[in-house]
Amino acid sequence: CSGFTGNLQLPERLKTLENYTFMFCSGFTGSLTIPHGITKIGESCFYNCSGLNGQLNLPKDLTEVGGSAFGGCRFRGTLQLPENLTIIGANAFGENLFSGKLKLPQGLAVLLDNAFANNSRLTGIVELPEDIISVSADLFAGCSQLEGVVIPKNVEFIRERAFSNCFQLNSIVCEAQIPPQLDATAFDGVAKDN
Repeated sequence: CSGFTGNLQLPERLKTLENYTFMFCSGFTGSLTIPHGITKIGESCFYNCSGLNGQLNLPKDLTEVGGSAFGGCRFRGTLQLPENLTIIGANAFGENLFSGKLKLPQGLAVLLDNAFANNSRLTGIVELPEDIISVSADLFAGCSQLEGVVIPKNVEFIRERAFSNCFQLNSIVCEAQIPPQLDATAFDGVAKDN
């Protein structure tokens, strides 16, 4: 994908965003608005579009974001996830510059590895959705400004490096009656007195 530059404006009538559509189109700049008719964004659709450095606006009817869909972009600002979102693929929003608090939709059932990794400007307390059973590997790794996490009662596993290098993490609340199985590296880099 070379030769494309400037703002990418997607037509409102667009119905699908397939896998790899704009992968490595680093010439696009600014913000991106996904049209309202889109319910699924394919894998690596905008992967490494590193010129996209404005706000990412997602439609309210979006239900699935494929793996690496926005990984390696440079989006800024608050990431507003639609309430209907149920699946976030691996590295879907990794390696961006999102900032502020992240609110995960409560209907979210699938949240895969690295989904938000290395977004060092995310802050606040993240509450994982009730349907999550396993906290994926590297889920929030490198989110160094994150201040806390609430782990719901259904979580059975916290995978490797899930919250590694979350240096500001000072509140870890686990609502489970039976503590989840915890990988030894799940909280690497986090002060152990939390």
